[in-house]
This record gives sequence, structure tokens and C-alpha cells, in this order.
Amino acid sequence: MDAPKGQNALSRDENDKPTQQLTFFSLVVQMTAVGAQNWRRLFAPAAAGLVAGSIGFCRLQRDPVHCDKQRGSPSTPLSDGDGRSRPRCYVIGAGVVGVSTAYEVAKQGFDVVVLDSGSREVAECSRAATGGMQRMVMCIDFFSWLKSFRSFLPSPPWAKPPDGLPFWHAKPSHTLCDLHFLRWFLTYTLHGMPFGYSVNRKSRFYENLKFTTWAIDEMIEVMKNETGGGCDLENESGFEEGGAMKFLLSKWDYVDHLKMRCWDPYPDDERVSDVVDREELLQAAPWVKFMEDSQKVEGALVQPKAAYANCHWFGEGLARACEKRLGIEFKYNCCVTGWSVQDGRVKGLETSSGSISLQEGDTVVVAAGSWTPLILRKAGVYVPIYPLKGYNVVVPLSEGCCGKDKGGQGALEDGQEVPEKGFIKKENLYVCRVNRKNPVDGKPQSELRVSCGGEFDGWNTQPDPSITASLRREGARLFPRLASRGLLEEGHSKVVCGLRPFSADGILISGKLEDCGMENVFVNAGPGSNGWKTAIGAGRLLAILMAREFLPTVAERDAAEKQFLELPFKPQVFGTQGRVLKAPRFCKVADRMSRTWKVPGVHLETAL
Repeated sequence: MDAPKGQNALSRDENDKPTQQLTFFSLVVQMTAVGAQNWRRLFAPAAAGLVAGSIGFCRLQRDPVHCDKQRGSPSTPLSDGDGRSRPRCYVIGAGVVGVSTAYEVAKQGFDVVVLDSGSREVAECSRAATGGMQRMVMCIDFFSWLKSFRSFLPSPPWAKPPDGLPFWHAKPSHTLCDLHFLRWFLTYTLHGMPFGYSVNRKSRFYENLKFTTWAIDEMIEVMKNETGGGCDLENESGFEEGGAMKFLLSKWDYVDHLKMRCWDPYPDDERVSDVVDREELLQAAPWVKFMEDSQKVEGALVQPKAAYANCHWFGEGLARACEKRLGIEFKYNCCVTGWSVQDGRVKGLETSSGSISLQEGDTVVVAAGSWTPLILRKAGVYVPIYPLKGYNVVVPLSEGCCGKDKGGQGALEDGQEVPEKGFIKKENLYVCRVNRKNPVDGKPQSELRVSCGGEFDGWNTQPDPSITASLRREGARLFPRLASRGLLEEGHSKVVCGLRPFSADGILISGKLEDCGMENVFVNAGPGSNGWKTAIGAGRLLAILMAREFLPTVAERDAAEKQFLELPFKPQVFGTQGRVLKAPRFCKVADRMSRTWKVPGVHLETAL
């Protein structure tokens, strides 16, 4: 049975409890018993169906929050044939998290090489981010789990069509035959149940919120101060602290938020949001009165200083700074096809461009987003991440907004008929308007992004036509003046899809894979909907963890240790212990099943 190696040399806090081992079978028995008592009609059948395909392959570990490996003895790098004397780090993945990780690792003193299967950086999921940088995180609870589970069920004939666009979508034919998905969804289910798979779920949530707040501050600092390679990252990213608003569409919603004054049920007490009524909202945002259902808007929750930027623009500028200022090498069209593991260390990588030999002290970071599980599956390692496809309609807005509408009216007025700037949330719809000066010709450049959707569809990056049409239709209801000018139609706007790496517990996975027999391999992936705003923070956290052990001098390691102790959150919450597992037999069977059933994306070696 697949399980992590023994948990030796564990460092614990005073209140730490021993880690409890649960076999998969006993866990299923407990789930079914509790489900029969409390959720007999819904949960017990769901649990039975989900676990049927994966019995015998899982061994889970409970409550790994406070478990953290003590640092091993440092490794001193040797000079290789190229004459380098610094430890080298190979980062797999050139998305926004991969580029940010390379940037932070290089700043710690590593020699960095980035490998990516694409032809350029930030070319997939990073292009599909909406752009918001709110100091909030998604919480996995029973209600969010229930909504995702319902997406697999057909609607009864008597059910009314949903009002608006649902967030969750699923392709049962592409997911229920995938053993990796079944195992991932089982863990996701356990974390979403009211009885609490993690006994300290709330404390984990607050640690994630602390990390997110810190990560956003770190990203803003980089945007404002990074000018390497001739780039002005703040302008190139379209960064602005122009505020965010969330529409309140009922009187009950308005009253509840008036008391709570926070964006979500778990407030950050240091940043209380403002609540404005309908009259104040229309004065601040006149375009709201043109919405088709504007009469439903009772008010809005406003964060006046909320930040936003364009993830794709940010990634391009940061990659240029990595190359020109930090000397980072990017190798594109390079797919990782195999691992060479000996004595608990990775000695080499097999790629489509040839073999790569690792010297003593070299490290590998897998920061490939949703592709991380497929890459590490080749080494017999299970990573609890599954892709959640996100949709974006990108509307370029030139000066004057493309002339007259079909009724002969003049050009749109910024701020009057279309938002001039800012981030907007209306039910399951997310909108962001980002402006900048084009770094090539210096002309103003503006984009309006309308985003919605989380689709379980394997590793398929192609948009679903029905979801695309629904998203354009919802965008037209929100901005009818844009629709009247044809700006939301296919000829003017484009649809961008990206696979968001969604971890089973909703928390970033960042740490070393020593328990999986790969002590010089790290993983940095899985923020899911928390997304791109934590990229710099995730990269900095991992760079500090690496520097504590792999930098060549005592002074450098001590400096990294000081940075580690000054972190305003518990890094152990984001570690790999008990989450990423050594599971060679499971990985082999899962890979064979997914190829047999042709799960989208898995059978394409070029995707890795």
C-alpha cells in the first residue's frame, strides 16, 4: 500500500499532537457511517461512488499542519564542467509562479535554469487570470463542496434554469474515469465536510489568509521597485490600487454585510470594507444604472485601496528582468519525460531536448501549475492537485471605445457607461479593467476582463462553446452598452482559458519532497483560485526554504534562517508532509487508466 516514508526527525510546537495514521479502508468506513447518520440522502451515495475506483491505492495522513522536517546537513556544491561554483536550480514551469520562483531563488544566490514545454513564458493559465489582488482567500466548506458535487448531476426536468452563470461545471466523461481525479475529489470531499477532516481547519484558513496578505505586499513591493532589464514593472503590469466592489443583490445581503463589513465570512480585522447603499453606488459608478438587472442592486461592499493588475503583463515583464538582470536562462519547448533517482536524490532529468545531469547540491523545483501532478507522476509521486479550467472574455478597449453603437449613439464614456478602472464581483461573475502605457510604442492600452467558471474537464485547455456563449451573454447583461457596439462578440473580444491548479485542501503546496525519496526536489503549486496574487510570496517562501539548506556558506544559510523566522505565518501549513505522497503503484495504474480512457491532456507527452 502506498504511503509516505516514516516521519522521522519531526519538529513540533508545544501543543502539537501526534500524527494519526488512517488506512484508506477505515477512513471510508468512518465517512459512510457519519454520512448515513447525517446526510443519508446525499453524502453516503456520493462517497460510495467516488471511492469505488480507488480502494487500495490511498493511505492518508491526518492533520499534518504542524509537522515540519528538521533541516538536514547542508550540501556543498561542486564546480562542474562549466566552471560554476554556485548551486544550480532547475525550475520546471514558466508560468507566473514558475517565473516568480526563479526570480526569488536567483536573488538568494542560486544559478537558475527554467524549463518549459511552451514556446514562451506565461502562455497558459497566467493569461487567464482576472487580475484581482484582494486580501482574501477561498474557504473549502460544505456549501462549496455541495455546489461542485451538484455540477456532476443532471438537472431534473422540473428544475428552473439557473439565474446567471453557475461557477461550477463538470465533464463526467472526462473525470469519473480518471483515478487521479477520484482520489483528489475524495480528499477534497473530506476537507469540505462539516465534521472536519482537518481538526484545525479554521486555524489553517487564517494562516493562509496571513500568507496571502504578506504575499500581496511582497508582490506590490516587487512591482514598484523592479526596474531591471529596462522595464518599469509597475506600469507594464497595469498595477493600480483603484479599489474593488462586490454587488449586494438583496436587502438581506445588504443588512448582513452592513453588520459584518467584510468581503467573506472570515474577516481580516485589520482591513474592514466599506458598505455603500444604492444611491452612493450610482454616484460613484454611474455605469451600474445601465445593467439589465440594476434594480436588484441594493448596494455594494467596497475596498477602496484594493489592488489589481494584469497577470500576463506582469509575468512577461518579470521574465525579462530575470533574463537581463539576474542572468536566468529560459529553455522553451523542453518537456520533462523522466526522472533519474538514486539514493533518495534526483541525479538527472530526461527531457525532449536531451538529458540533464545534476551535480552535488543542485536542486529541482516543480512549479508547473496544473501539470505538476502529471510531471511528478513519472517519478511515482502523487500530488493532490487537479486542474480547474477558468474562462476569461478579454475585451480590448481603445480610446473612444470603438465608435458608435447600432442605434447611432456616440462613443462610450469611461466611468459613465463602462467602468474606468477597478475590480468588480457580481455573483459568480468577476470583472477587471486594467490600463497601462504600452511598453513598445508608449500608447495607452486598456483591457476589460470578464471571468467566470470552474470546470472539471481533465487537462483540456480548449473552451467549451456553451460556457463561452453563456459568459458572453452574462457580460452583455452587465455591460449592455458594450454589447450594443459588438465589443463582446467574437470578432472583437477573445476567450482565454487556463487550468488553475486546485489543491484538495485549497492551500498552496510548497516544500521539499524528502518523504517521497527526492530530497533535492521541491514543489511549488496549487494556489487555485487564490491564484496569481500570491506568486511572488510563494516563490519567496520556497527560496527561503531552499537557501536554509542548499546555499554553500554558513553565513548565507544563517541569513536565510533569519528570514524564515521572521515570516508572519506558519510555513509548515504549506508543507508537503502528509499531502504529497510516494505512490508508485497508484501512479502507474492511474496513468494507464487515464491513457486508456483518453483523459484530455494526459496522453499528450508534449503537454508535459
